[in-house]
Amino acid sequence: MPKLTITLEGAENLERALDVMEAKVAKKITKRAMREGAKVVLRQAKANAPVDTGNLKRSMTVRAAAKRKRGEASFNVMFNTKKYPDLVTTTADGKRYFYPTVVEYGTSTRPGNGFMRRAWDSQKAAALRVIMGQFRQGITDARAAR
Repeated sequence: MPKLTITLEGAENLERALDVMEAKVAKKITKRAMREGAKVVLRQAKANAPVDTGNLKRSMTVRAAAKRKRGEASFNVMFNTKKYPDLVTTTADGKRYFYPTVVEYGTSTRPGNGFMRRAWDSQKAAALRVIMGQFRQGITDARAAR
């Protein structure tokens, strides 16, 4: 699945507010905001997902991505293949494929559904609003706790 990124532009005031906070507190606020934003997209992806056995929908989750740079927080809407190993399937001729990818993009004989792309396209503005709201709330709460 392609990586989709939200960049908070014009959020200089938020950035300054986070910069003056203790690093641990700022990190906690950032992680919570990004996770809540990803959950908005997750809910829509689950609503868009086709249901055969229901495992595709049930396997969807939000997970923290590997940290790349200091000060970054990244969360992915992913599929839990440990709990739902049938999402990785082997054909009779020994080829392995990832079922969510087949559903999203299709094959030469089957059209794609695009449920993840539609979820992102329809919810990116809502996710950004949730992220900004979570940042504001976290900063307000941290200031009040001082």
